[in-house]
Amino acid sequence: MAMIACFECGATVSDLAPVCPQCGVPSPAGKKAELLVIREKSLIQRFTKHNVSVDGIVIGKVTNGGRLSKPLVPGETCKVEIALGWDPAHKITLKVKANTTYVVHLKGWDSPTVEERNG
Repeated sequence: MAMIACFECGATVSDLAPVCPQCGVPSPAGKKAELLVIREKSLIQRFTKHNVSVDGIVIGKVTNGGRLSKPLVPGETCKVEIALGWDPAHKITLKVKANTTYVVHLKGWDSPTVEERNG
């Protein structure tokens, strides 16, 4: 752990801090994380939309061949739910790491797969 200056306000904070204690900006070290949901184009379920929520808050819908992204706060744990109409939601728990993109792939009737991309 190192002490660094928050990129927003300049306050001294730990490089592992999820938020700056002075200004409240997420990821004060400038380290970022992202959730990216990608739905492959397919004839199966082509007219349906997958509802995506993070920690119980709906962030949007993914259409056939579409994608949806959301910034995440490193150091936190988030719960991602992907639901399609009448089907029970797929639940994914992520321990968010800095400088990581979590790519959730949706393909046909298959369960979602998660890929971690660093950098």
